[in-house]
Amino acid sequence: MVFAYYVSRIADFEKDVQKLCNEKNMLVLKFEEASREPGRNQVISKFRAVVSSLLAEMDDIQMELSKL
Repeated sequence: MVFAYYVSRIADFEKDVQKLCNEKNMLVLKFEEASREPGRNQVISKFRAVVSSLLAEMDDIQMELSKL
C-alpha cells in the first residue's frame, strides 16, 4: 500500500519535472527570438528571471524525488 503511494508520487513528480522542462525549453526559444530583436533588453531580463525560477523549482522537485 505504501509502495503504491510512493510509486504514484514519483510518477507525479516526473510529470511535473517534464512539464517544467517543456516550459523552460519554450521560454528559452522565446528568449532566443526576443534577443534577436533590438530594444528587447527588458523582455530578455524577464525571461531570464522566469527561466531561473523554473530551474530552481525543478531543483526542488528533484530534491523531493531523491528523498523518496
